[in-house]
Amino acid sequence: MRIPNIPADRSIRLLLLGVAAASVLFVSSWHRMASSRCAAIRSSEQYRQCRRLAERIRVLKDRPLRASDSLQTATQLARALEEAAQSVKIELDQLIRIDSRPARQIENTPYQEQPTYFEVRGVTLEQLVAFLHKLATENHGTEVVDLRLSSPRSGGIYAKDTQDCASTETWDAEVTLTSLVFNP
Repeated sequence: MRIPNIPADRSIRLLLLGVAAASVLFVSSWHRMASSRCAAIRSSEQYRQCRRLAERIRVLKDRPLRASDSLQTATQLARALEEAAQSVKIELDQLIRIDSRPARQIENTPYQEQPTYFEVRGVTLEQLVAFLHKLATENHGTEVVDLRLSSPRSGGIYAKDTQDCASTETWDAEVTLTSLVFNP
């Protein structure tokens, strides 16, 4: 192919330059299209995930909270702690202090939180976890909000003899529970 008024070798160069430019534009466009396609796929998946999470939030928001219908007295709280402790083989003298604090209103809701602080001494981690689990599952709306463990103690007055070793490692724990109470 010859372009009028342009020598043949120059025409070939211009033609090759045009083909090269078209190739660069084609590759650039293809790359841009592939990137846009990947971004669209990612956005679509993120959108689906947002919809699933929004639906989950709607379901959880409409579900009633697990709450008690009345405040517990200090005696009732102490009895619940003692029963849970005995059920997991924690001696009553290991339950050092029970301090029931006044309930406080959760702002803009018909719910109150009733915190209870207590200390337990010389328990194994297995006993402590079983004890706290029992408290949380058997008392509606009760959950552990603060737990502080002291350094483990080997030996001492609370150590338990086992067949595997001379004594079992024990811990001291300070725990704060809250009970959620529906009080319109």
